[in-house]
Amino acid sequence: MFLVRSKLEGTPGDAHHGRRQPTPPIPFGPSAPRLTAKNLWAQFWADVYGKEVQTTATYSYTWVADQFGHICLGLIGNFAATAFCGVVLKWLGRAKEFHYDTGK
Repeated sequence: MFLVRSKLEGTPGDAHHGRRQPTPPIPFGPSAPRLTAKNLWAQFWADVYGKEVQTTATYSYTWVADQFGHICLGLIGNFAATAFCGVVLKWLGRAKEFHYDTGK
């Protein structure tokens, strides 16, 4: 949507006086910022490594923290579901033993 302003053309007593001449459209509302990869990297670096307890959290810092939390919850849920299925398979006799291999 564009907001269009117009102005009166001519001077008093002139043949063109009182005619409206539209001006170029002016964008209505906020406009998107011009972001570059450098801007994004600087914000990411500031959010991940530059936060102190005394500073206010930014939206992007909160987003990054939420994503790490979701990843951790997913890992915990996966571990719990795997352990539960291992116990159930042992209980049903489908597995010889319930053994969690840590790679050692």
